[in-house]
Amino acid sequence: MSNFSIVLMGLAVAILMLLGYASTRPDEFSVERRLRIAAPADKLWPLVGELRGFNRWNPYERRRLALCVGERQGRHRLCPNTKALLQ
Repeated sequence: MSNFSIVLMGLAVAILMLLGYASTRPDEFSVERRLRIAAPADKLWPLVGELRGFNRWNPYERRRLALCVGERQGRHRLCPNTKALLQ
C-alpha cells in the first residue's frame, strides 16, 4: 500500500467519524434573550412595534456596527453589507 492510499483512507475515516458525530446532534436549535423593563407597555410599544425602527434602540446592533470596518464618508463610516451609517 502506498502512502497516498493510507492518507486517503485516513481522510475517509475522519470524514465518516465527523458525519457520525454530526448525525447525533439535534437538527435545530434556538437562541432566546429576555429582559425585564421597568416601563409601562404603552411607552414601549411604539419603539418595539415599529420593525423599521428596531435598530435605533437595539443594543446588539450598535455593538455589531461598532465592530464593522468600512470606508469613511466624511465623518461617517459606511459598514459593508448594511445601509447603516455610523457617526
